[in-house]
Amino acid sequence: MSRTSHTVARTLSLLALMMLLLAVEAPAALAQSGPTVTIKPVVAPRRSPAPIPHTSVIPGGTLQAGDVGPLSTAANAAATAQGSVGKPGVLQTETGVGSGITLYHPDDVCNDFNAAARWDGETWTNYFAGWGTYAADGGIYQAKNVTFDRERVVGPGNRYSNSQSSMKIASNQPYEAGIMSPPITVRRGDVVRVRAAYLIYNHDTPGRNWDYVSMGIIPNIGETASYVQGYQRGEWAILEHEIEATGSRVVIMLQGHSPDAINSNVYFDNVQIYVNDRPRGNCRG
Repeated sequence: MSRTSHTVARTLSLLALMMLLLAVEAPAALAQSGPTVTIKPVVAPRRSPAPIPHTSVIPGGTLQAGDVGPLSTAANAAATAQGSVGKPGVLQTETGVGSGITLYHPDDVCNDFNAAARWDGETWTNYFAGWGTYAADGGIYQAKNVTFDRERVVGPGNRYSNSQSSMKIASNQPYEAGIMSPPITVRRGDVVRVRAAYLIYNHDTPGRNWDYVSMGIIPNIGETASYVQGYQRGEWAILEHEIEATGSRVVIMLQGHSPDAINSNVYFDNVQIYVNDRPRGNCRG
């Protein structure tokens, strides 16, 4: 079978799985009150319209603080507490996780988003090794305006090369979007702990630093996920969560959230999965 045929087959298989998972899970995870919001798998090609330039946009600065949810309010408060206000971009700080745009590579990584041959799709609609892409659609959220890309600077940093990359999710319109792992085989009762590196680009809009990231773990396909949020801005940090499996297949979701028409960019890398404290060597489809 040709590489093109493999890619098409992988895309169709991925799409079918995501439709199953999103139908039961993601609306509860992402949808907000108000107009009906659905969750759509986002796969290439997207050329009519293309994600950039954005279409059917809403103007920036129109959202009021009272209109955002409590997690966005917490994200803005965290930006103030962190001291990142007035420091746009990626901070040149050493966090133990990374230094500036460079992410350190820890032990026991099961998905580092590096292998070029495992990336599929096209510019603005890339996905890696069975980790499918999806976005909220409805109300202020328009899935067509979210981009998913292989990032080869933020993450690799001073190790920039074709063999180093991370996942970037971005839009300058409101979005709620994420990547979803293939099912991870476990046993009922297993303790599953997941760590992932993330970076939120510090667009530094005082009082409107409402974007944040989250990690959801579905303890068994068909059930509701458990979530943690990440608010650290402008530097590499870690999302970590632990659940007890209630069945034989768990699924991990890494998500970005931004309720405003503002330039929001989030990056994910170096996923680590431990089952009963034993590292899982592969979490790719």
